[in-house]
Amino acid sequence: MNRRFASTALGLAAVVAGLGVAAARPSRPEPARSQSRPSAAREQAYAANNVGVAWLEQYTYDKAVAEFERALQLDASVSIARVNLAIALMYAGRADEAMREATTAAAEPGSRPQPHYVLGLLTKQRNQFDQARVHFERVLQLDPRDVATRVQLGQIHLQQRRYADAVTLLRAALAEEPFNATALYNLGLALTRGGQASEGQQLLERFERLRGESYASTYGQAYLEQGRYAEAIVSNGTEVDLVDPATPDIALTNVTEAVFAGTKRGAAREATTR
Repeated sequence: MNRRFASTALGLAAVVAGLGVAAARPSRPEPARSQSRPSAAREQAYAANNVGVAWLEQYTYDKAVAEFERALQLDASVSIARVNLAIALMYAGRADEAMREATTAAAEPGSRPQPHYVLGLLTKQRNQFDQARVHFERVLQLDPRDVATRVQLGQIHLQQRRYADAVTLLRAALAEEPFNATALYNLGLALTRGGQASEGQQLLERFERLRGESYASTYGQAYLEQGRYAEAIVSNGTEVDLVDPATPDIALTNVTEAVFAGTKRGAAREATTR
């Protein structure tokens, strides 16, 4: 009984293995490709980018700036490094440089929401509310559901006394994140100042209760406190310009029939010996 079980188990293992046997084949010319293999400099640039992100998460902004600059020196085409450089410069207090890098990143084809969001934050800090509104509206075009952008725009409308517009944006933000204390507080203000004092007061009282809870979300000025589009982008190694497009010189050969034939012969021999 044990011998038959062992024979059957070995046969099944051979079948499973045979279904995916890979056999090397002779090299053949590769077809022309539009994308080249990633260079060592590019890989090093992405590595430097991730080191910069690590420094940002430790609030060591100048070292983060240096790493993002090194990444761009290694390969200027690594676009996330420029986005991250703008973010690091903003938190390092180098606003003019951050504006320059964010403007360059925002002008690139297929740009991400991050540079537009950074430009919105920087112009808002300078009380350039009309410009900030344009930048944040661009972020909402790219990501209509982003809560932080809705809150930022709601605050601008509140500052410019467009209370109805502020209420619309802040209600949408709060619907998306009911635990967002910043959205709740600003919505209460917008309602109060816009002539809906009763509801506004209720929301402000609710804010007082919410902000003491550990799950409450509140925006601040430090890194990781201003929304996800003010956070650096990490390379995960799957970026298009990091992936080697060359096809490995192997082939899969189906040897199922041969394995099954061998299994049948083995089973026959087992039967005759018993």
